[in-house]
Amino acid sequence: MPELPEVESFRRQIEEAIRGKTVKDVEVRPDSIVFCGESPAKVKKVFLGQKVKECKRKGKYLWLELDQKPWPVFHLGMKGFYVIAKEKPLPSAKSVKLVLEMNDGTFFVFKDPRRFGRVFLMDDPLAEKPIGYLGADVHTELPSVQELKELIGHKKAPIKSALLNQETLAGIGNWMADEILFQSGIDPHRRCCDLTPIEIKRIHSKIRSVTTLSVDAGADDSRYPASWIFHHRWGKKAGKISTGEKIKHSVVGGRTTAWVPAKQK
Repeated sequence: MPELPEVESFRRQIEEAIRGKTVKDVEVRPDSIVFCGESPAKVKKVFLGQKVKECKRKGKYLWLELDQKPWPVFHLGMKGFYVIAKEKPLPSAKSVKLVLEMNDGTFFVFKDPRRFGRVFLMDDPLAEKPIGYLGADVHTELPSVQELKELIGHKKAPIKSALLNQETLAGIGNWMADEILFQSGIDPHRRCCDLTPIEIKRIHSKIRSVTTLSVDAGADDSRYPASWIFHHRWGKKAGKISTGEKIKHSVVGGRTTAWVPAKQK
C-alpha cells in the first residue's frame, strides 16, 4: 500500500507535470466503487475546462485544487498509482479509471487494478471527512516530543497500532511503522502507556528521520540505507537483517509486522 513517501513523490510529479495547465478533455471509466457512487458525467464536469492551480497532500491523500469547486481528492488504496504520459491509454487497459488530457497534450492517468482506491469530490478537503479527521502530517506537521507523548503516552494500545492510527498521526503505514520501531529499538507489541519518555523521544526522532530520508529519496527504496529492515521485511518467512539477526513476523493491530526481537525490547 502506498504510504506517505510514495504519495508525496506522486504529488511532486503531478504538480511538476500539470500545474498551471487546463484540462482539455476527460475520460472517466465507470466504476461506482472507486468514484464513491458519483456518475461519470458529474466527475467529468468537475474537471473539464478547469485549470490545475496546485496539487496538495495530507497523509496518504492528495487532491487537485482547480479553478472551481468541488475539488477531486484521491486515495490510492492498495495498488493505485498515477502516470504522466504523452499518449492516451488504450481502451483495453482495465486498470485505468481516469484520464485527463491537458491543453499541452500531457495525460494524467489514474490507475487502480485492485479497486481499493477512491476519488472523492470535496469543497473543503481539509475540513471534510476523511481528511478532516486526520492527525498531524508526519512530514509537514510533526508534533513536538512533548506533544507526541501527550498523544500516545496514555494509550493502552500497542505502539505499532498507535503509529498506524491516522487520526493520531497521518501518513505512517505498515512498512514505515516497522522501520521506525526497528530503528528505535522498540518492540512493536509494547503498550504506549509503558513507554518511557526517552523511548518516546527515540520514536519521535525516527519518525522524523525515516520520513525525511524516504521523501528526499523520492520513495526510491534503492536509495534507502542498507541497514534498514525495509530491505528484508517482505514476505512472511523469517529472514535476517544485514547484521545477521533474525526477523520475526507477527500480527499487531491486525497488520503483519516485521521486527527483530534481538534488537527490539
